[in-house]
This record gives sequence, structure tokens and C-alpha cells, in this order.
Amino acid sequence: MRALESIWGVLRTATFLDAIDILIIAYFAYGFLKIIDDIRAGRLFKGIVILAVIYGASAALHLIAVSFVLKYFFAIGAVIIVVVFQPELRRILEHFGRRKFGRLGRWLGEEGSKINEEFIKLANILCDACETMAHQKTGALIVIERMESLEDIARTGTILDAVVTKELLLNIFFKNTPLHDGAVVINDNKIHAAGCILPLSNNNNINKKYGTRHRAALGMSENSDALIIVVSEERGEMSFIYKREIIPVKTANELKEKLLENVPTEGQEEQNGIGLVQNKINLLLLKVKEFKLRLKAKKQ
Repeated sequence: MRALESIWGVLRTATFLDAIDILIIAYFAYGFLKIIDDIRAGRLFKGIVILAVIYGASAALHLIAVSFVLKYFFAIGAVIIVVVFQPELRRILEHFGRRKFGRLGRWLGEEGSKINEEFIKLANILCDACETMAHQKTGALIVIERMESLEDIARTGTILDAVVTKELLLNIFFKNTPLHDGAVVINDNKIHAAGCILPLSNNNNINKKYGTRHRAALGMSENSDALIIVVSEERGEMSFIYKREIIPVKTANELKEKLLENVPTEGQEEQNGIGLVQNKINLLLLKVKEFKLRLKAKKQ
């Protein structure tokens, strides 16, 4: 009863700034937990939480030996964790740093109609090029930037900032050309960079039939919200990678539908119900716009 009265007393004296303060902490805590759940440090973090609970319980129950050991474990372990898991800690900070907050509503705002049409054209070019490369058994790896900036990935390759065309993509990925082994990064409907190096996934459950391109695509998906297309050189198959999942696609139309379902948008979380509904609405609107473009092209 006293605890409830204490909580009520805090709530009564809370101000608007206190609510903002709590929301900011909640946002970063949610983002932190979401990220570590997808990386190698996730299990370690869960183990630390369990030990912290045990430490709190031992202190409350006056278990002197257990409290003593865990107290010094946390004191020394903090330094060890920072050293051993430096790459994972850096990845967590990069996730927050990559977020783009300056493009809110860009794809669905005042310029939404124009940009949606541009994305339809981009999807058509990509799917046509990928289908051709699949038939020719030409390997390809294409990364489409969404909310999280991929500038650090682009810097590992050659900056092009070129208009996306089927011919250019076929040229880039043609065997033995200087840039064919790396990934193409697409940003703002342009080929921002080519020959880029992607982080390889450490997932041991990946199907053995997938090679380095798929492992690199999965690694990129684990580290960003990008849309990724892979064309297998050995099997001539296309794959769509998003949210740490490899989805085989058989036709260009199927690949296009996957792209249109995940049009780069901001101001929404794909995991919640609103985001899923919004994606479906986006797909429907884009298909209507595509139909209008086809009618316009036939009249011309």
C-alpha cells in the first residue's frame, strides 16, 4: 500500500518535461535492446541481467559471500566486456548514428507522388537487370539504402553517383571487371557507389548452398535496414534479403513486389501494426501509379 502511495505521489508531481525525459530514456532503451538482440552480445547482455538480479537478491537476503564475489565480478567484468566486445559496442552506436531524421515524410509527403514514381522506375530497372543477370549467371549484389545511412559502406568502394540504368548495372557486375566482386549501393535513386565491401554474417544456421554474396547480404541486413538483392553466379537465382531473412524469388515481378512492399519510408516502425498497414497501402498506391504510367506510355 505504501509503495502505491509513493508511486502516486511521484505521478502527481510529475511535469511535462519529466514525461519527455522518460520517453527519451525509453526510446534509447528500446533501441538498445532491439539491437543487442540481433548481435553476438545479446546473450552476454541477458547473462549480465540475470547476474544483476542474483546480486540484488543476494544483497537483500544478506548472502555475504555471493554479494562479495558478484560485486568484484561487475567491477572487473565491465572493463573486460568493453575490450572483448568492442566491435559489438561500436555497432550499437553506429545503429543510432545512422538514423536519418531529416527526411521525414520525404517518400510520402509533398513530393511523395513524384518520388514514388521514381522508385517504381528504379524497381523496374533493377528487376529487369537482375533477371537478365540471373539468366546469364552473372553474380550481383545490390544494396538499397532506406532510413539508415550507408555512407561508411559506400566509402569502402568507388563513389559513382551515377544514374541507374540496366546497361550500367550489367557492366559493373560483368565478370572480371574491376568492380564486379563488390556491392552496389543505391541512394536517392542513384548508384552512389560500387565495389563496396559488406560485413559478413556470423550466422551459422545459414543454408550451405548460399555463398559469400548471400552471407555478405545477410550481414548487411543484420547491420542496417537496407533492402538487398542478390543474384547467384552458380545457380542463376535471385534472392531478396531484408530483416535478416533470405527470400528466394523466381521472377522479376516477384522481386518487384518485394521491393514495392518495402518502399523506403520514414516516421514508422515496420514491426508495429501501423507500419505493416502503411506498407500495404504504399504497395497498393504504387501499383495504381504504375498502371497509370503504363497507360501513359501506351498513349505516347
